[in-house]
Amino acid sequence: MKEKETIHKPFDAAAYLDNNSVIAEYLSAAAEDPGPEVFVAALGHVAKARGIAQIAKDARLAAKVRDTIKEWAEEFFSCSGRSPRGSDYSER
Repeated sequence: MKEKETIHKPFDAAAYLDNNSVIAEYLSAAAEDPGPEVFVAALGHVAKARGIAQIAKDARLAAKVRDTIKEWAEEFFSCSGRSPRGSDYSER
């Protein structure tokens, strides 16, 4: 008797990101990982789940908020000794 071949679909995190509280928990968990690529990938999953147009609509941030985020990121990466691009960000 021939065994049936099991076929699995690739896991799609976006399929499970169906409400704001789940998305917030998912992004919080991704932010705890020391690798920035994990958070970037999570943002991609959220963008896929919400739809790029909705993300763009929701992301209308004031210049002050963008500046605050930029300052936070610069401070975070300078304290961690890494740059957002993955190269060494140590003092020269």
